[in-house]
Amino acid sequence: EIFYREKNRWYVVPVETTPVFRALAPKLFVEGPYLDVPGVPHDVGADGRLLLLKAVDVHRTRTQLNVVINWFEELNRIAPRSE
Repeated sequence: EIFYREKNRWYVVPVETTPVFRALAPKLFVEGPYLDVPGVPHDVGADGRLLLLKAVDVHRTRTQLNVVINWFEELNRIAPRSE
């Protein structure tokens, strides 16, 4: 798959590689105010998920703070590594 961005819209393009390379029709993947950080605009996880940085409303009042202790263990529980 190929991912690309057009303003606030991200698209995914399925590709075929055999017998020859062929790009299929692009599909809207996600839309929103994601950040464009030079050098780290996005990443694609091994499972194909697109990882983006989302803009935060700095004027919004925070009413809750979540603290995760032993977050590596929590991460492994909810997203175990595939070997």
